[in-house]
Amino acid sequence: MTAFCNTEVDVKPNSEGGIDVKLTPSITYVTTTNTVLNYTFSATTSPDYIFEGITNVQGLEGQFSAPSVAVDGRMMTFSDWNSVNGTINFSLQIANRSSGARHLHDPEVVNTGH
Repeated sequence: MTAFCNTEVDVKPNSEGGIDVKLTPSITYVTTTNTVLNYTFSATTSPDYIFEGITNVQGLEGQFSAPSVAVDGRMMTFSDWNSVNGTINFSLQIANRSSGARHLHDPEVVNTGH
């Protein structure tokens, strides 16, 4: 059976021209092989913010599948093979449709083995 980890992403612009990001849960623990990771913007996040993808996982090619971004850009899904234990370093690519600004956010995903 496939496991799912759902994470809500709350984005607010900050005074420095960047964004503040809060994830719920703050850490995603992946405990089974081939787990599906879903990232969805919160209802309070401006509709201007969309997902564009994820950065490459350096040295861990094949750990994540290619991401699938919803047509409206508000949800992104990909799978984690979970073949390597530890924190996986990658970034969510978030863009603002109105301003064209692009941002990266490093979520905390911990593979705990299988």
